[in-house]
Amino acid sequence: MAPLSRKSLPYQNYSIGIDSNVHVRMFQKAIEANGEKQDVDIMTLFCFTLKDAILEWGENFMQSHPSYIFLELEATFCKRYHTIQNDE
Repeated sequence: MAPLSRKSLPYQNYSIGIDSNVHVRMFQKAIEANGEKQDVDIMTLFCFTLKDAILEWGENFMQSHPSYIFLELEATFCKRYHTIQNDE
């Protein structure tokens, strides 16, 4: 039986200044499209999409919270890196 292939998605890495909620929604679509179910894999992939100091934050967070699930990581990430939108 041939291994399942994952879809290649045009997914961008997170950069400071990008709305963190948009980053999370894009990531959720990517894991949904690939049928990923394992929280450990999802969290690892999520942190891989982060860059620079935020990547370090993600790695440190995962090491400090080994029993967290992706929903907890997502909430903490959005709270920490939430971009305030100002329409003025």
